[in-house]
Amino acid sequence: MNTDQGPSIGVRDNAGTKEVAALGTPDRRIDAEVHRRYRAFTVELRSGPISDGLPVPHYTTSLDAVIDLIHEFLPGWSYSVSTGSLADDVRLVPGQQEHEAPDSCSMALGLEASFAPAPRAALSLLAIFIETKAALKEQRPPQAEVPAARELFATATAVREAQKRKLAETVGG
Repeated sequence: MNTDQGPSIGVRDNAGTKEVAALGTPDRRIDAEVHRRYRAFTVELRSGPISDGLPVPHYTTSLDAVIDLIHEFLPGWSYSVSTGSLADDVRLVPGQQEHEAPDSCSMALGLEASFAPAPRAALSLLAIFIETKAALKEQRPPQAEVPAARELFATATAVREAQKRKLAETVGG
């Protein structure tokens, strides 16, 4: 496996386990995009992204930062993280109250992921969180391929690549 592309992630939904291609690696641009989407406006400085004068949390590397998002935006949901020597597992499922809502698609929600190499629990839990939030908003079951997370990560990566090209043109020209 090419660890430069980030963890390989196998996501289990109601249809079973699926192997999903690499998500990418932890990146402060992804952290900034997540913060922009779910919390507040951010500003990019050389030292990293900030919001309201404080550094943006490290969502792609900090389980605490991702768990704070879960508590704030998916109250009552359960998560678990298990670590091992070869792979780690993360899980995000609705709480009992969400299962009892008859007109909700929540009964079909919930994702589990096994990821390697360790430790990338924060990035994987973040991907599952983003996909679950998008699924709830769109009133659909989450997809094991985590397309909402991939879109957000790609957006952040595209911004980073555009900035690198602009810098190269400025320095070279």
